Amino acid sequence: MRNQKPKFFLKVVAAKVLFVKNAQGLTDKLILYQNGQEMPGKRIN
Repeated sequence: MRNQKPKFFLKVVAAKVLFVKNAQGLTDKLILYQNGQEMPGKRIN
C-alpha cells in the first residue's frame, strides 16, 4: 500500500479527492474530481 495514492470518496456530493505526495513523500497538493472537472489544490501552511 506504500505506493498507492490515498483517494477519498465524498458521500454528500459526487466527488473524489486525491492527495499527491512529492519526492520526499510529503503530501503537497490534492486534486478534487467533481462534475467532470479536475481542480488542483496546493498545500498551504
